[in-house]
Amino acid sequence: MSTPRKRKREADILPIEDVKIPDFLTKSSQSWRARDYQVSQSNFELKQEERSSQWSKVLPSSTWKVSEPIGGRLISAEPIFAGEEKYFLLAYDGGIKVYSASTSLLVRLLPAATEKPGEATNTAYALSSTNPNTLYVSNTKGHIYHWDWRTGEQLDRWNAKAQIYGLATSALAIGESTVDVVYTREKRGKNWMIAAYNLAHGKHSADRERAQLYVTNKPISILHVTPSGDNIVASYGEHLVVGVTNDRELPSFSKLEFVWRELWTPERITCLDVREIVTRQWSRATGAKGRAKHLKSQHSLDIVVGGLKGVIYVHEDLLHKLNQKEREAQLKAAVNLTPLKLHWHREAVATVKWSVDGNYIISGGAETVLVLWQLDTGKTQFLPHLSSAIESVVVSPTGSSYAIRLADNSAMVISTTEFTPKTNVAGIQTRCLRPALPSQVYVQSVDTMEVERSNPVDPGLLKTPATIHPLFPTQVLIAVPASQPRAAPSMSYASAPYLQTFDFSVGRHVSHQALTRTNATTVNLGPEANRIIEPDVKLMQISHDGQWLLTVDEWLQPRSDIDFLACSKSETAERQIDCREVFLKFWAWNVQRRDWELSTRIDEPHPARDGHASNSNVLDLAAAPDRLSFVTLGEDGDVRVWNLKTRLRDGVVVRGRNAEGLMSWGCQYSVSLASFHDLHGHPSGGQRGFLAYSPDGSVLVAALQHAAKRGTGNVYFIDPIIGKVQQAQSGLYSGDLYALNLVGRYLVLVSATIAVWDIVLGELLYKLSLRPTKLTTEQTAAMTHLAVDPLSETFAISLPRLEFVKPHKASLHEVRRYGSAITIFSPSDPKPLYSNLLTQAITSLLPIVGSKSYLALNTACEISVLAPITSPYTFTNGATTKLFESSIDLPQSMRLTKEDDEDSKSIYLADGVHVSEQTKEEIQRLVYPRSSPNPAEAVDYGPPDIEEDDIPVVRQEQLANIFDIGPAFAMPPMGDLFEQVAGLFSKQGIAA
Repeated sequence: MSTPRKRKREADILPIEDVKIPDFLTKSSQSWRARDYQVSQSNFELKQEERSSQWSKVLPSSTWKVSEPIGGRLISAEPIFAGEEKYFLLAYDGGIKVYSASTSLLVRLLPAATEKPGEATNTAYALSSTNPNTLYVSNTKGHIYHWDWRTGEQLDRWNAKAQIYGLATSALAIGESTVDVVYTREKRGKNWMIAAYNLAHGKHSADRERAQLYVTNKPISILHVTPSGDNIVASYGEHLVVGVTNDRELPSFSKLEFVWRELWTPERITCLDVREIVTRQWSRATGAKGRAKHLKSQHSLDIVVGGLKGVIYVHEDLLHKLNQKEREAQLKAAVNLTPLKLHWHREAVATVKWSVDGNYIISGGAETVLVLWQLDTGKTQFLPHLSSAIESVVVSPTGSSYAIRLADNSAMVISTTEFTPKTNVAGIQTRCLRPALPSQVYVQSVDTMEVERSNPVDPGLLKTPATIHPLFPTQVLIAVPASQPRAAPSMSYASAPYLQTFDFSVGRHVSHQALTRTNATTVNLGPEANRIIEPDVKLMQISHDGQWLLTVDEWLQPRSDIDFLACSKSETAERQIDCREVFLKFWAWNVQRRDWELSTRIDEPHPARDGHASNSNVLDLAAAPDRLSFVTLGEDGDVRVWNLKTRLRDGVVVRGRNAEGLMSWGCQYSVSLASFHDLHGHPSGGQRGFLAYSPDGSVLVAALQHAAKRGTGNVYFIDPIIGKVQQAQSGLYSGDLYALNLVGRYLVLVSATIAVWDIVLGELLYKLSLRPTKLTTEQTAAMTHLAVDPLSETFAISLPRLEFVKPHKASLHEVRRYGSAITIFSPSDPKPLYSNLLTQAITSLLPIVGSKSYLALNTACEISVLAPITSPYTFTNGATTKLFESSIDLPQSMRLTKEDDEDSKSIYLADGVHVSEQTKEEIQRLVYPRSSPNPAEAVDYGPPDIEEDDIPVVRQEQLANIFDIGPAFAMPPMGDLFEQVAGLFSKQGIAA
């Protein structure tokens, strides 16, 4: 409903003495227009009575589309070798991916077959025992799917009506036919059980036979079925369970039975592996017709068990010893069941496997070291310094390769003879939330158990530092942790000391490097077994030319180190802040090494005031859109402008290895927001700061809000060129401020309302009221995101959305699911252009450079792209199948004028990718971008002009060799394609 205009009050404007107010902010006599809108609850937060089936509700839009999720998190299931080891399969929450073992390329995706997006996630998978070209997959809804992984066809589906957490298969002879038996580790009500299913195929695929084999009230964490199907080995807690059946030729499936034996181990079992040896011999039996020969099978089971305290227990021929133990009185001889003990791991053993010949045991854990135990000699071999903690190891059927799944959401295949990687696959490695599984299912360390007991449910949904590369808009730079095992508590917080570059157009990992000191492959435990915490990258921005990266990392001393010095928890928190370390780091892009090189490090970029020992934290960063300049806002209330300058030593320019002048960054201006100095006091945190540049870089908007005075605050308009505040205005928002940004001439502020202001006319265009949630102010701020696309002049907002276990008694300790509601607006119209309710909480929302699209990163390690219908991108199986028309924003000097465009000849490549014929110098400059330390310096990027007759002729077959290499979603990155094409049109070729 519209409200009449109201005149501004004098108290709403805070004049700054001796400051020249720019013309576009001097319209103080203009009246404001305000249109208040109440956003419907269905757009941003569902009613508590609504069910999870409404989570995918979408506001109808004929102008926007959303891609399928790209990436995903690996589930706690082992990789599978298939197709004579030419392929290996990885299970993600949202589907099964088939990779080529020779090229690491994605061959096929078997999506999670659910009726609604995000309704269920995969929990386990296993190859068929009768047809290795097919696969069984289970999900959290209790469904079992049968896939042909070679063709991607879904064959059958069954409903087990139980929560399935593990799968295994074996062949069973029933009558005259041999069928697949699917064994499950499942939960029904309060009981855990091992069950077997005889699943009908074809016309009667809905039919199934079920046999309940074992029941306990303790969570069953591991299930193994031997290849013959005669033995089942499982574990729960400290108990090892062995099941045996001697009758494999059954008249009916209902006759399937196992005899169970239990063993107790000194510590909780975290992993195990079984090696079955089947020997067959002829035995003579006397019958009615005399003696007859029978072929009798004898089974020998070797079981290796990994424990919570790092000990490995080796049980050789355990089945025979158990049989002898039962007849110990008849044999009149003691049977020793004591296993062989191996101990090297200082933490829980995450995985343990037998080698094919049984001479070695392979183990791994949080130490990032693959350990090989030679049983005959007792010697050990090590493969150290893997990129992250080891979660599982699989030995290939021929024993020539090991498939290793790591805790950083990656997997690799290494050779068993050379210990060198043959295949490497890495997904999005950002912080994630574990699916809501019972806590006892994933227990691999004492620390994990203690954390789960001490912390109920803490959202911990902090924003993920991320940015889009301006030169390669399909690449996103993300701050990621070194390791995040699925065994860790679902809400535990992991520091993010690494930088990952991920190309979401093809769903491939590009690079990975450290931004702070790390402890991934070193001793990361203190004297008292407390884990050493790494610094955490809090903020990240990239320059407009893509040559400089700015990061802020923070390190706090662990509470356990200073608890004895404090009398209360609040005093402990203050001492943590007193010892806080904050670093501002400027990184330069190294073209030769293709990574970021540290150029300048600023210790204490915002020093403490009032005699306090700690330094102020950096609240926000911003990069100038038209020049090499960065801006920071600190808890001290200062806005600092950082510019590039020549590095001098005794008045002489410092030069690098190639005689180039070296550059460094320094603070040029410091703008004090004086009205907040009285709020600084002791820097106990609780402040939130925001920075935003206008599209042309002429105006910088800043806002600072203190926890002690919520609901109040000013918005400052700063001239970044001269470093002065031009105007400070209050009353632009109500309640706590969560985000702000500029869309052209419009200022968007997100607080208790979404307010859009025209800063040229000084008018409020509209205001949307948001309904409150059960989250605290800090949690709401962490889950609220605002992104602006200058090309389309739209803005996107992501707001938190919760689903409670008990809807009528909403409590933060009983949250079933964290999600987000994302909405896209035009600043000139309060009606949303697009709205979608997502089942995963968004941790980062970014505009994609030059595409009028947005990228959303969520807690499931997935990326979704929101784009207009008219966008040239199409999305299939989680990746764009049509490449971006231009991956690089050309400088003005390289853009063709109208006359040049008319005279030049153009060629069109596959999928509509347009490449115009440029000069030799322009092609070399585009393929080999070089950053000059001084933008004013002229750099020779390539050889002199070439004659027209020397331009090579490119045949159609040469282009076909580049583009016809596989399916669209398996195409290499745009940069690689461009280098190959440019190499054809250049005289000397493009160096690899």
